[in-house]
Amino acid sequence: MEFNEPLPNIPKIGLGTWKMDNDKVYEVVLKAIKIGYRYIDCAWEYENEVGVGKAITEAISTGIVKREDLFIVTKLWNTYHRPELVEVNLKDSLKRLNLTYVDLYLIHWPLAFKPGDDPYPRVNGHIQYDKVPLHETWKAMEKLTKTDKNPNFLTKYIGVSNFPSILLHDLMMSATIKPIANQIESHLYLQQPSLIEWCQKNKIIVMAYSPLGGSYDYGSTVTDKKFEHPLNNSKIIELAKGKKCSNSDIIFAWHKQRGDNYVIVSKSENEERLKQALKIMDGTINIILTKEDMELLAKEDKGLRLNDAAKVFWEIPSFE
Repeated sequence: MEFNEPLPNIPKIGLGTWKMDNDKVYEVVLKAIKIGYRYIDCAWEYENEVGVGKAITEAISTGIVKREDLFIVTKLWNTYHRPELVEVNLKDSLKRLNLTYVDLYLIHWPLAFKPGDDPYPRVNGHIQYDKVPLHETWKAMEKLTKTDKNPNFLTKYIGVSNFPSILLHDLMMSATIKPIANQIESHLYLQQPSLIEWCQKNKIIVMAYSPLGGSYDYGSTVTDKKFEHPLNNSKIIELAKGKKCSNSDIIFAWHKQRGDNYVIVSKSENEERLKQALKIMDGTINIILTKEDMELLAKEDKGLRLNDAAKVFWEIPSFE
């Protein structure tokens, strides 16, 4: 098994690009790069890679950054899990992004849908699944990766997203190239300490999305009547008052202290919020949470998953 050592030096915070159209994402990505963001998180399924690519191209052509300064991530969609379609999906993303390679390519979900023009193929309202074992998809991913034997690579590294530890462990048992990252939902109410500890122990970078708690119009946010956004959590408010900073500052500081091989994917269209989050995560603003503070916040874990798309839309309770 190749361990791709050393692990890539991924910035502690990346810009999320979900739920933005091409015009908006162009504006936000370019703004973020100018501010200092270097990790941009994309996905074929977001349908806005053209806008992301336009911003990246402009940032490079105007001398703001060089391509090698950026860490670009995109993801394989569920309808492209068949081995012969993996490269097709990545090449489509690269065309949209106007790039020759990405730095990291992730399996978006451990679920294979039947291929075709519809990214969500349904019959009588039910998602149509494809019989593709994950290890076959992974073998196709490995062929696209940068190695001594593959100078014409399409991605430097490969990884996964929304994988529980048991699936990731099983995948690693048949892998030639180990996944270098697992992108998962993690915030104050879904801390996932066991999964994160397991990934870190196995030198797999945790990429935490929805770090502030996210804003979803489905799942627990809607159905759990007791839901109170993490930003309004009483313990967060208490710590923010004591340290004379904002509630979001405390949450970002909490993420920053969750150990090595841990980064976050945060989304905002507001320039000042982007700046503030970056300063906390890169250490320009140093907010220190004590051991007691961290223990206090650990008790706020509710196991509350906000992005349970597989269960809500695709009839598979994949995290249960």
